[in-house]
Amino acid sequence: MRRFWRPPLLLEAPRTPGRATASTAGLGNGQRVVAHVGQHPKERKAVMVHEHHALEPVGIRKDGSGGDLTGLRVWEAAPVLVQYLETHAADLVEGRRVLDVGAGTGGVGLAAAMMGAKAVVLSEADTPASAATPHGWQTRSTLALLADNVALNGAAVAAVTSVAELKWGCREHAERLFTSTRPADSKGEGEGEGFDTLTLSDVLYYTEPEIHEALADTVRTLAKREGASVVVAYKVRHGHEHTFFRRLTAGRAGEDDGGGGGGGGGGG
Repeated sequence: MRRFWRPPLLLEAPRTPGRATASTAGLGNGQRVVAHVGQHPKERKAVMVHEHHALEPVGIRKDGSGGDLTGLRVWEAAPVLVQYLETHAADLVEGRRVLDVGAGTGGVGLAAAMMGAKAVVLSEADTPASAATPHGWQTRSTLALLADNVALNGAAVAAVTSVAELKWGCREHAERLFTSTRPADSKGEGEGEGFDTLTLSDVLYYTEPEIHEALADTVRTLAKREGASVVVAYKVRHGHEHTFFRRLTAGRAGEDDGGGGGGGGGGG
């Protein structure tokens, strides 16, 4: 019997207003400290990101459509997930290949890079710059913002961190990202490729079942490496978050050879 992943670890951000964001601090000019990482107080480093802020007013489209700002700010679960990764860095981060799914501003993945990850990929669907929003703002490209945030955290982080486009439900994006990890000296297809740890922070914001299914399909594709860990941190907002986990684990149940399915593990 072979199982190709561990059940997802679930972390829930505190519901009390302000508690989950206690590790973040605004610096002005759209900059924010997501967390501080490091084993010793004198060696702890700040994980910094730029958040979205309005550049200039633009007209709202007549059809009412607008840009998606959810990936351009730091959400409550990010510092919770960073703290968990730091506590379990030896098992989840150090010397491992980490994929941050729905990276947003990149804080979680950047923290993993500072914790000693072998390689980190910050993945996001690319929201084009200048997209009109319901508030009439001009937005930045999500991938451009991620690239800026990698550079903001210094050369050591940039050396092991890359940015990749990943639209949930797009098999082409997911397969390309998975195979891109194949070592140049591998002797056969599948040898040494894939990610050791997938991190997902506050990606369950939406209620639509089709979005949960698309995300679950993407995670299943990218967690194919044997022994891969999937760590999900989220804040309960609408009560539909369980839909994602049902779809994720149901899809995996049939991939074991003769055994039971990979259940949704409890949060650590």
